[in-house]
Amino acid sequence: MHEQEDRHLGLTYVYRRIDLQALNLEPSALPDLLVAAERMGYAGLNITYPCKQIVIPLLNDPDARALGAVNTVVLKDGKRIGYKLKHGLVGLRACVPARPPSRQNCRRASRIAR
Repeated sequence: MHEQEDRHLGLTYVYRRIDLQALNLEPSALPDLLVAAERMGYAGLNITYPCKQIVIPLLNDPDARALGAVNTVVLKDGKRIGYKLKHGLVGLRACVPARPPSRQNCRRASRIAR
């Protein structure tokens, strides 16, 4: 669904689910998953329960603490910025330029879920 939406916008993305339960991992694996996503060039992550609060101390974003929970983490310029978004497209816009080239390449991970 997400990749189809991206193609419609003229973007090329990879959207993959990282399911902690399927991987037999606990939320304590989140710091390592964030580092791995950064190393693999991901532009961002969608965060689901129970990681929405756990991720906050791992961000370079003092404003995220005031939110209490985040569901999107943008990985940009060596920083992790948290957002509390209601719609996926808003999260997508946080990761790409306002007027992307027709074949913008960007990676993003899908949900980190338990």
